Order: sequence, then C-alpha cells, then structure tokens
Amino acid sequence: MPTQKFSSQLDDVEELLNLAESITLRHPAFSYLPDRPTPSPILAGAVVLLCARFEEFIKDVVAYALEQHGEANPTLTLWDLPEQVQIHLISKNMTAALQPRRFGKVRESSERIRDGLTAAKEMIAGRISAGNAIETGGNPGPDTVSELMKLTGVDKPWP
Repeated sequence: MPTQKFSSQLDDVEELLNLAESITLRHPAFSYLPDRPTPSPILAGAVVLLCARFEEFIKDVVAYALEQHGEANPTLTLWDLPEQVQIHLISKNMTAALQPRRFGKVRESSERIRDGLTAAKEMIAGRISAGNAIETGGNPGPDTVSELMKLTGVDKPWP
C-alpha cells in the first residue's frame, strides 16, 4: 500500500529534522567549535527529501489507482477513462517511448522504435499503462506534483 511505504519513508525526514534541532539547541558537543555548524543546509535537505517523498507517494497512489482500473471487473479500458486522462496517458507513454535519452542514458534508434511500436499497440488495444505516464525523471517540485494530480482528476491542486 502506498500509505505504508510513505509513512516509513518519512522517518528519513524526521531524522534530518532531529539532527537540525540538536544543532539549533547548540548541543554541548558543538560548543568547542569556533565555527559552529548551522542547521540551514540540513533543513534545506529535509525539505527537498520531503518533496521527493511526497512526489513518490503521489506516483505510487496514481500507479496503484491505474493498476486497479486494469483489474476491474468488468474490465476497464483506456477509452473508459476521462478524455483528459486518456490524452495524458497516450502523450506521456509515447513521449517516454520515443525519447532519445532516458535517465541520462542515450537510447538507440532501434530501441526507441521498438518501444514506440509497443506503446502504440498497447494504446490500440485500450490497455491502461501507468508506467511511463507517471515517470517524472526530474527534481521534485510543485509543477511535477500538479501534473501527477491531473491524472487523478484534480485539474488545479494549487489554486
């Protein structure tokens, strides 16, 4: 379940925040240092880690929801989803399949063509493929989370 994974991942953030708090309280172990450490970089790291964990949670929830569509009885197809979600899934899957670079690695033309044909066949068959549709491959941030939220039907999560 996505919520259990998210809860356990927040422990990393809590550890960073506890470290920042111990520095802020000027723990006696730091008192002899001429240039005492500042908690600012640790707090910034905690914020970035929290954003990354939240983005991963949103991805997991969206993937889980789309997988549940695939296991529905009667079976749901891509064409049963709202039009905006259909367009998003098709666009993201084709873009990912045809990318010349993926996660910093150069992809051969033959690999891109093969992946593009596979994605097209999946779409024609009406299969709901969440894999590439929710792969952000970038730094976490509000725009990324907003794009992921569109898959759940929330058009503008940051009004």
